[in-house]
Amino acid sequence: MLINVSNLAPKQTIPVSFTGQELTIPRTGGDVKALVDVEGTLSYDGRAAYTLEAEVRAVLSLNCDLCLKPFKSEITFTVNEVFCNEINPEEEFWDFSDKTIDLKPAVVADILLNMPMRAVCSDDCKGLCPKCGHNLNEGDCSCDKVQRNPQFEKLLTLFKDDKEV
Repeated sequence: MLINVSNLAPKQTIPVSFTGQELTIPRTGGDVKALVDVEGTLSYDGRAAYTLEAEVRAVLSLNCDLCLKPFKSEITFTVNEVFCNEINPEEEFWDFSDKTIDLKPAVVADILLNMPMRAVCSDDCKGLCPKCGHNLNEGDCSCDKVQRNPQFEKLLTLFKDDKEV
């Protein structure tokens, strides 16, 4: 995702189009593979800043947080990023050098911001059985569904006689 901007004149805009780019998105618990399309424009303000305005479509290969099965999720969002080769700690710019802008770090950061916090394969995913680990989407398991906290076992003895308290 490199763009050569050495011949870009002030106030000029060029189209930006990258399709089928495979990116690795770093994420806690394992990296995520993404197939990314970027369509938009890159404009030069005449001073030192280049502005990218684009629409990003990414197909993410995720594992469900409930049942751990792999699935694909598509996200679409707009990007508005500024690249500048002058370092100014008070401004938020993406740095570049040698008249070549690499869009990959900015696109990866924007994908991270737009990824779902909780990756779930479907709205009605039942997850895994907490006792045996069986995928409950494939059917029920033979585990006892009543779970009692052993710290409260003594309280259950209070109600064995069916007497009014």
